[in-house]
Amino acid sequence: MKKSILTILLMLTITSGCTAKSNADNAFSSNEDKNGTQLMSNRRANNIDTTNETRGQTMSDQNPNLLNTDGGRNSIRSDVDKARDVINQTTEYQSESVWVNGNVMWVTVYKKGMMTNEQRIDAEAIVHALLVKALPRYKIEVRVLQDRT
Repeated sequence: MKKSILTILLMLTITSGCTAKSNADNAFSSNEDKNGTQLMSNRRANNIDTTNETRGQTMSDQNPNLLNTDGGRNSIRSDVDKARDVINQTTEYQSESVWVNGNVMWVTVYKKGMMTNEQRIDAEAIVHALLVKALPRYKIEVRVLQDRT
């Protein structure tokens, strides 16, 4: 009796192992592409990047643990760029150097043509008013120079 039960169990294991062969062909071909040449791949077939371009990625896009510093954050560089934009939007002034030391912004501006001392003081007041309106957090020191070209 024991021999017959062991024989039946042995036959069941052999036959159950043979039935999986019909599904084996489907298991190996499930990840093939259309031509059957690329068996396993993590790439999407339509969007393979062959040019190795970064497509505008910045360092914050590389690592998800880094903070996203693009856009709305205030920094000294964005304030300097804002000051240059405000000055360059006027037609008579051209920004030269803009730098920040603590809460003081030092701005050097060129104005075309010759100026008297009173005209230079008036020009400094105009540029100062424009910059204070755009960047109220800084104490702004303006120096207007003549551009003789």
